[in-house]
Amino acid sequence: TTGELRLTPSANSSNATQVVLNGGTLSTTGITTGRTITASTLQLNNSSTIALGTNAHTMTFAASNGLTWVAAKTITITGWTGIAGASGTAGKIFVGNSNTGLTAGQLAQISFSGYSNTATILSTGEIVPTPTTKTVGTTGADFATLKLAFDAINANTSGLYSGTVILKVIDNTTEGTAMTLNPNGSIKSITKVAGGTGYTSAPTVTISAPPAGGIQATATVAVSAGAITTFTITNAGKGYTSVPTVSFGGPGTGATANAVVSGNYNRIYIYPTGTRLIASTVASPITLSGATNVCIDGRLNGTGASSLSITGTDLISAVIAFSNNAQSDTIKYCTLKGNATSSKGIVQFGSTATVTNGNGLNVIDHNLFTNNGTRPLYSVYSNGNTSFPTI
Repeated sequence: TTGELRLTPSANSSNATQVVLNGGTLSTTGITTGRTITASTLQLNNSSTIALGTNAHTMTFAASNGLTWVAAKTITITGWTGIAGASGTAGKIFVGNSNTGLTAGQLAQISFSGYSNTATILSTGEIVPTPTTKTVGTTGADFATLKLAFDAINANTSGLYSGTVILKVIDNTTEGTAMTLNPNGSIKSITKVAGGTGYTSAPTVTISAPPAGGIQATATVAVSAGAITTFTITNAGKGYTSVPTVSFGGPGTGATANAVVSGNYNRIYIYPTGTRLIASTVASPITLSGATNVCIDGRLNGTGASSLSITGTDLISAVIAFSNNAQSDTIKYCTLKGNATSSKGIVQFGSTATVTNGNGLNVIDHNLFTNNGTRPLYSVYSNGNTSFPTI
């Protein structure tokens, strides 16, 4: 009922033996890339873990929807990578070869480490995390405005917006406040725990680095009467999957502080369920501030005709702006209406960037650009910077 059974076969393996999870860990740590493991049905008797190795491989079980799993027992899958609701990018688990390989009750007993929801099963039989789906619209929605939805994702209270987040625009919205989406895994705030003593000048602040691929956050601190007081976050960073440590240089000692991480999504997908309008009356309506893997798809239900209009009325700001290393984002099949007569454009790629490719590697595809009453100077405007050009 405890311990680890590690599967690292020297060749692809297939057998007709049922796999019974009874409280331990079934692991593929160290498995060779491309390896496949095939077994009979999967039975759950006690809460257990399936730990997937980092290399691409598959574990396939026979359809197990006819089995009775012990109630209230769970399977926790660790090491899974990819976008919730889609096929994994490394280790994959299949139960059967269709979406009926497990029952709804069985899927509810499976969770993925780092994802807030239980499991779903694809048409191929692959088990993946279920994406978080919320609705946006003035009437009958989870969020009355896109601004409120972005705020909830940024805060990620209780981890409700981890992994993939789908926002369905089910009604028109009127946005009276700018909508800013922050980086996933960024530093929201730093709170002093102890001010310390002997700080005759502001010490250096070091925030530990995120996992590989992220951006390390930076901050400064003010000092009064020999103790640290308030913080200014100079770069919120991105890619933090856990709370980082905050440490201080000299000349003083004893200061401590805690950081708060906001946002833990790996993909955000926005689409309309009918002919919808997101209308803003403020400057800089939508800003993707370091946000990555965001897709605003104007097609009906993400597949049909173009059905989403996004409008702005401000004369000096873009309707959609990319800033602070916003990369790998997509705006497609939308009608974009703006009035900016200054050098901003309807879509703007800004100069605030600190990493290679700047606010680049983004896709603007099949959009209709037009005015919202005043002819804009540009449709798309990029001002980048010489150190980190937007490409």
